[in-house]
Amino acid sequence: MMIAKVKFNSNKKENTDPFAEIIIKPAISKHTDIISKDFHYGLFILGTEKHESRRIDNQLRGRAGRQGDPGVSVFLVALDDLIMQKM
Repeated sequence: MMIAKVKFNSNKKENTDPFAEIIIKPAISKHTDIISKDFHYGLFILGTEKHESRRIDNQLRGRAGRQGDPGVSVFLVALDDLIMQKM
């Protein structure tokens, strides 16, 4: 089973949620089920490198969610990054 989160436009006036979860089932079932979900994750921060100062990383993480707003932050670090070689 494959799941995708897709933003869509609808001409229906009663539709207030701009996101849907689309579930694609194996070939036995030839139709696609659409289930409306609430996907309000806010700002997504993707860090591709760690800074030497943890304070800078925490400040970047804090940008994702401010004053109760939702937010997500993820840092991707490779073993050959300079910060990992210093450890």
